[in-house]
Amino acid sequence: MQAQLPGYEIYYMYIGSNEDSGYVYSEPLNITNLAGYDNQPSFSKDGSKILYASIRDEKQSDIYVYDCNTNTTKQFTNTIESEYSPEVSPDGKYITAVRVEQDSSQRLWQFKQKNKKPKVLLQYIYDVGYYCRINADKIALFQLPEPFTLKLASAINQNANIIDKNIGRCIKMIPGENAFCYITKDDTLAWTIRKFDLSTNDISLLTNIDVTAEDFAWYRDGNLFMAEGSTIYYYDYNEDNTWFRFDDFSKFGIEKIYRIAFSLDGNWMAFVAEETIRK
Repeated sequence: MQAQLPGYEIYYMYIGSNEDSGYVYSEPLNITNLAGYDNQPSFSKDGSKILYASIRDEKQSDIYVYDCNTNTTKQFTNTIESEYSPEVSPDGKYITAVRVEQDSSQRLWQFKQKNKKPKVLLQYIYDVGYYCRINADKIALFQLPEPFTLKLASAINQNANIIDKNIGRCIKMIPGENAFCYITKDDTLAWTIRKFDLSTNDISLLTNIDVTAEDFAWYRDGNLFMAEGSTIYYYDYNEDNTWFRFDDFSKFGIEKIYRIAFSLDGNWMAFVAEETIRK
């Protein structure tokens, strides 16, 4: 089944902004350039490395690490299980990932160092599809099966409470706020991005979106980036509350963009694109 997953590539580029010229960026660099599944990028705390999930030789998914300074890639996990959605933990000591275990259970695990024995982060919580680390304790979860549920889990108490249902896979903390956002799919003609306030447990509407894409990321200036086809757009959250066009990346041979990630300093962007046909 895993060998039949669609082919994706991961691209990496510089991004900057100023009041006069808006956003500027460098030509995207394909850091995987392999036939098959390369997906779910995230940056290390210092922005020097990109973690991602990759399936090589039609086997299981493992975690790989791309070094942005040396343009080299190293394999981090090499297991009989599959690992997806790798991220550096809030304290920077671990890499967390969703592991598909041998009995097909999907739980959240943490890995301290390469080849060291990992441990389950949420022992009794199964069917984890995606997640968002809030702090050392709290984790927002996308949980299977359909209708997909949004839960707020505690690593200390080893429990989780339902927040919402029928959600999309992307969950992200909002910069400068004690809140995260996620997509709801209650309407088949229009989806919404909602905000969950961690201080009050209130849910509010952030914006409406078309039923086209469900991956987004927050830039350092507080704008929300999403892609539709080969074009990336951003939502001015703090001022205009309007969507603007960032740019069309078809000029680089990129046809469809999915996940987006930014380094913490905001100087670098990684994104996933559908693999183009190789000749």
